[in-house]
Amino acid sequence: MSYPVYDAVCSEIVERGIFEYGGEKTPYDARYLRNESLGLFPLEELQTNPARYLEGISYRLCQKQGALGQGDYAVYAFPCSETGFLRISALIGEECHFLLIFDEVDYRTDRSADEPRNIRFERNDTYNIVEYRVKAGAFEHTAFEPYTARFVKILVLSGSLTVGELGMLRYENPDVSAPNPSGDARIDLILDAAARTFRHNAVDLLTDCPSRERAGWLCDSWFSARAERFFTGENKVERNFLENIALSPKKQAYLPEGMIPMCYPADFSEDKMYIPNWAMWYVIELEDYKKRTGDGALPALSKEKVYSLLRYFEKFENADGLLENLEGWIFLEWSKANDEEFVCGVNYPSNMIYAAALKSAAALYGDGALALKAEAIAKTIRAQAYNGEFFEDNAVRKEGELVRTGNTSETCQYYAFFSGVATPETHKELWERLLCSFGPNRPQSVYPKVYPSNAFIGNYLRLYLLKENGYCDRVKEESVDYFYKMARETGTLWEHDSIFGSLNHGFASYIAVLLAP
Repeated sequence: MSYPVYDAVCSEIVERGIFEYGGEKTPYDARYLRNESLGLFPLEELQTNPARYLEGISYRLCQKQGALGQGDYAVYAFPCSETGFLRISALIGEECHFLLIFDEVDYRTDRSADEPRNIRFERNDTYNIVEYRVKAGAFEHTAFEPYTARFVKILVLSGSLTVGELGMLRYENPDVSAPNPSGDARIDLILDAAARTFRHNAVDLLTDCPSRERAGWLCDSWFSARAERFFTGENKVERNFLENIALSPKKQAYLPEGMIPMCYPADFSEDKMYIPNWAMWYVIELEDYKKRTGDGALPALSKEKVYSLLRYFEKFENADGLLENLEGWIFLEWSKANDEEFVCGVNYPSNMIYAAALKSAAALYGDGALALKAEAIAKTIRAQAYNGEFFEDNAVRKEGELVRTGNTSETCQYYAFFSGVATPETHKELWERLLCSFGPNRPQSVYPKVYPSNAFIGNYLRLYLLKENGYCDRVKEESVDYFYKMARETGTLWEHDSIFGSLNHGFASYIAVLLAP
């Protein structure tokens, strides 16, 4: 791997004010501070819990200058969300106790209001706080752990300090080439955000996000790996990622025999969690990797893992050859398509991706029997799931017979076309319906019983399908509708279509591939 980027970037002060305590003090209740399965120390045994200093605080703007004293705060901002090691230099006037709290976004609902910026240290299900107790004199410190931030707020609990500089040492993949200008300022901003998002999420592994989950998840990696090829011309990071899985222990205590980790290296031994769908994407990505790189050695190394996985799925096949009542966390995307009533019984999107995985395994290892099995599953799905207008999401047993539930999601349609269960030729009317009536701006009144997609992975599958079928202008139009607000807000691309969770998600960099000529 290339040595990471460690260049420095400075922030600028954008707000001064004072804070005070008042009203009810509500302790922050965070699962990651009390979840015993994570092996955490009990809260009462911690030497410090800096969040307690933030209970019941209110902020007020003021125009104070000079040193920050007790009860003062200041907000610093980077032009875009940055990932790296926070660093501060300051002159400590008297022994000082202060906090740095940070986040990717200003959480105010009304940005036009003349009120303090809302930096929510816990918004991302993390505690974005660094606590300092510093003696008088010159002080300089660089955090030893990488963080992600656009806004950093300093709160002085006691003493005083004069900040010299507050910045960050970036921690990024150095091999990323800048995208070529498109001639459209909005598209260029999205491309820039995609490149930044990839640099932050591909230092040595294809990661979920650089802030909270600094580890690699399957399925995400299919998209991130294509972005790596686009931005670097190689797939060095992806190879490391896939090799990790190929070399992972044959038997892991929390996984059923044959299943592979949804996220590796990671430890889910307490909740015994795995995503069977992501294991299917692993096989699909291996074939995609071989096509992109010409490297047959890694798929060969992975062969035992692939065939063990396929044997695992065989025990869930019903008399029709479809997977029924899958175990684990059946995950399709963050939308209605993932609700229990949509995924129970025979979940057709899961079977669609299963057929695609079988087809990929057949291509990787020259296995004609797997190719025939994949086509048989696709044919059965077409017969069972399509109601003449849409593919329904699932069927359940009633008096021993499979009966469609009527549950229908937009994402299910994209799984059908992505997997090859449907094509624009075999399902022309459905394809035209998706083209003309669906997408990120669909009004709720249009097909209200077909539940909309979220960014991951429904809207990405949609854009992929548009690009594959030559609708490049449509890709640009919908990308601006969907991603421009993200690029403008943080300079990165997000997991959800709202300010929730990570706002810097590795797979999202794939949009650059779709926007390329």
